[in-house]
Amino acid sequence: MVDFVGSNEFENALASLTQTQQRLLIALAGEKEKSLSKPNLALRVWGDNIGRESSINVIISSIRKRLRDCNSNIEIETIHGWGFRLRVKLK
Repeated sequence: MVDFVGSNEFENALASLTQTQQRLLIALAGEKEKSLSKPNLALRVWGDNIGRESSINVIISSIRKRLRDCNSNIEIETIHGWGFRLRVKLK
């Protein structure tokens, strides 16, 4: 398992994101490759999870695009029917 929180690559990825995107990425990163459900992510980002699942999907999509644009080795994996997990691709 790779510890990417605090790495230059992680910090560069955070710098290109909005505050909401940053909170979501940090929530995923804090779990070190464990999956988080959409309601759990919403709770961590906004403090509630009422009607936030579609917002999570949109934000994840935006984060993925920004990570691709900066050629990051950090990726967000979809866990179908559950949520998401942050992973580090080996280069």
